Amino acid sequence: MTSHHTISGAIAPVHVQLRRLLASAVNDGQHNDHANSDTTRVMIIALDTAMTVYTMTVDNLPVPLLQATVEAAARQAAIAQRQALVAAWSSQDVQTWLNTAGCGEAAPLFGSHGIDGPALVGLVRLARDEAAGRLHGLLRQEVGLKGSLGQQLRLVDHVLSLFEPSK
Repeated sequence: MTSHHTISGAIAPVHVQLRRLLASAVNDGQHNDHANSDTTRVMIIALDTAMTVYTMTVDNLPVPLLQATVEAAARQAAIAQRQALVAAWSSQDVQTWLNTAGCGEAAPLFGSHGIDGPALVGLVRLARDEAAGRLHGLLRQEVGLKGSLGQQLRLVDHVLSLFEPSK
């Protein structure tokens, strides 16, 4: 893997050569055409600005930015892994988890509503996502969706997943 400093170091000599060529054009142009000379000076300023911005971006920002990106990706991967594990739970697994988490009083309620892992994922999605809540309401009110809450939540999650980018 090429380091950012190596990339910047490789571009610096090209920048210096271009700057020299443009500067010599300015000097040559002083005796001939002031408009071309001014244009070339603007080009030098643009070249210097581009190199400064590039160097700042490549040499100074990437390490913290890269660390933050890697940390965010790791968090997302951990969430996706947990969600995949939860999505495989049976209704009994959800009830066991509730008991272990100290929420045993809710376990029978979740069981009676058929809330298994996929339904639990759908429930969290419903709580977090306004669109999921609206879809659930429409399916119940307009379409007449019936059945256990678990079935309803699984359906909402499946419908919404049709319109999401594949993972």
